[in-house]
Amino acid sequence: MIDPATYEISQKYRVTESIALPTGQGSVAVSHDGQLPAQFFDRKLSRGALMAKKGELHASWNNEWSTSKAAANRYRHKLILRFAQGADKQQYRVAKVTGTVKCNWPGKVIIGDAGKDAYVSAIDSVPFALSTASDTGKAITLTPKDLRVGQDIYIVLEPPGNNPEGYELNFTCSLDVTDEKGVRQDQLNAQSFELRSGESQFLMEKRNPYHITSKAWKWILAVLKRELNGKQLGDRT
Repeated sequence: MIDPATYEISQKYRVTESIALPTGQGSVAVSHDGQLPAQFFDRKLSRGALMAKKGELHASWNNEWSTSKAAANRYRHKLILRFAQGADKQQYRVAKVTGTVKCNWPGKVIIGDAGKDAYVSAIDSVPFALSTASDTGKAITLTPKDLRVGQDIYIVLEPPGNNPEGYELNFTCSLDVTDEKGVRQDQLNAQSFELRSGESQFLMEKRNPYHITSKAWKWILAVLKRELNGKQLGDRT
């Protein structure tokens, strides 16, 4: 069982593949579907369980602090907003994130694997307090030390209490993302993210000989079966 916002990658061994089953909302996360024999790096598995892709969020997922819009959806669990690079342009190194986050839930901004990869010492995250309607938002300044290319940006949101009926989410943000050359690469707002559940996940890991995935094993066994149906092993005629 893991907390998708804080779990650490195991240092004992590298797995071949994994499946993360959400205990709350969201879809199952499968590590990959490849045939090449290679270890799977945990950092490639995004935090949380996907609830809605970017551009597919329901109009009432947050009311953007507006009194004229319909009430926002209620959520009873931790939420994770994910911004993924590379959808419309080349990936880059996230060197700085600045701006404001205005949300009636407290939370934190995280760069990539910060806090979950034991091989990376940098803790590239910054917390923010909840806002009220009269606030202008909480200032965010984050200068990560881990400058790997293509890292995701996450905003983890914690429910402001333990009401079993859940809480409406009021969320807006304005964040500038610059690269190591000081060039602004992206401007993020509430529509820049996909919505993910931050509820605990059952993480099932599998380590196969030579890191051959289950899909590859099925292919190998299918080939061997066809060969055995021939005149002799290795003859498919």
